[in-house]
Order: sequence, then structure tokens, then C-alpha cells
Amino acid sequence: MRTSRRAAALSAALALTAGMSVAAAPAAFAGTAPSCISTSVRDGSASDTVTVTNNCNSAYRLKVIWAFDTDGPCTYTPSGYYFTSTRAYPARFDGVVTC
Repeated sequence: MRTSRRAAALSAALALTAGMSVAAAPAAFAGTAPSCISTSVRDGSASDTVTVTNNCNSAYRLKVIWAFDTDGPCTYTPSGYYFTSTRAYPARFDGVVTC
């Protein structure tokens, strides 16, 4: 009787731990933005500005990736909307990902 209670408790603990690790994993990953997301870069004398436009049929959460500076925030972008992100040199636009 004692062994089966321990086994049940261990199984429950493992299931809870596994469930927590699986639930936390998706938030850590970013994916490639779909091809219906367009970008244009304006190269200024002291900074770069990226305009990200959602031409898709659904909303996306998007993040601008910068080299040599901090990445932009995860931005909710409905279909047909756009946002901009600006960074001073030496930052360089590296792409857009979903988040």
C-alpha cells in the first residue's frame, strides 16, 4: 500500500512538472515572420528607421531584431496596420520575427 501511494505521488509530481515545462516553452521561441509582413528601412545620417506593415489577413505579434542594439518590443499588429522602430548607429536592422 505504501509503495503504490509513493508511486502515485511521484507520477503526479512528474506530470505537474512536465506540464509546467511544456506550457512555458512556447513563450521563449520566436518564429519567422510570414511573407505577407513587409518591411522598409530608411537609412538616416545618424539612425535607421524600419517600418513594419502587416499585409496579412490576421493580426500578428511582431518584433524588430537589431544587431548592435536591443531588439524592439513585441508589438501587436492588426491586419492592415504598421509600426516603426528606430535605432541610432551603429545599430543595424536584422529582420522581423513573430513573438
